[in-house]
Amino acid sequence: MATDLLMKRTVRLVALGIVAVAAVACAQVLGIGDFSDVGGGAGTTSDTGGAGTGGGTSAGTSTGTSSSGGGGASVAVWSRQFGGDGEDNAFAVAVTSLDDIVIGGDFTSSISFGGESIESVVSSFTDCDAFVVMLDTDGVHRWTDHLSGDGEEHVDGIAVSSSNDVLVAGWHRAQLVTPGGDDDWGGHGGDDVYLMKLDATGAYLWGDRPSVGGGAQRATGIAHGADSQVVVTGYFETSIDIAGDNNVVNVDHGPDNAFVAQFDSSGTGIGSENFGLWGHQRPEDMTVLSDETMV
Repeated sequence: MATDLLMKRTVRLVALGIVAVAAVACAQVLGIGDFSDVGGGAGTTSDTGGAGTGGGTSAGTSTGTSSSGGGGASVAVWSRQFGGDGEDNAFAVAVTSLDDIVIGGDFTSSISFGGESIESVVSSFTDCDAFVVMLDTDGVHRWTDHLSGDGEEHVDGIAVSSSNDVLVAGWHRAQLVTPGGDDDWGGHGGDDVYLMKLDATGAYLWGDRPSVGGGAQRATGIAHGADSQVVVTGYFETSIDIAGDNNVVNVDHGPDNAFVAQFDSSGTGIGSENFGLWGHQRPEDMTVLSDETMV
């Protein structure tokens, strides 16, 4: 019954424009998304938060649970709105074993999640920086990490390991400077895949830009696998060497092929597979089940 209620609330949140959901304790469901200004009204106690109060779009997060009656009607526990004067987008969310909430996305100007504001290093609204933020179970800010560079930086996948380390995947165009400035990567001329691991306090542990090849390459999902492995999915246009060992796969069909790649706990490539037919194959996210099945 709890699973049915969780699924009903998840479908309701998605129908309202939420772009990612995660399960929280006590049969609650967490949803994140972004929304445009609809008149500057105040936030409401709804599943989607409230109306935007600035230009562009605002990132938002909302937690809902079931009521004691009413056939599993959704009741908002809390909602939060975050945004600056540009476009702010939340794309990925995960929940730790302590019920802390980790969110990833991008922004074009500045953004604050309750701590110190972070400023985009790009001046053009066609480019963006990326963020990873942790909130506690009540939506109170814990820490924010900033991914910057002179082009576009995107976070599209977030996962949490069994030790509550945060796994991040996405793509960048041109430069990418990791949190704290430990790594500074240039681009290969298109969209490049990256992945990184942060500890539970947001400290940068390691990062890798593991793909080479032609055309655009984007990571869209990440998961924690068996033996502390890191599993990443995404898509590419022409060719990709996603896990090393010269395992370059050329596209035979269509404009985009999907890939799945495995890495060990330190980011060293283990292997990859690609999937393609005519047309676009663009996976959006992934998870690894308890029997090690990848979904």
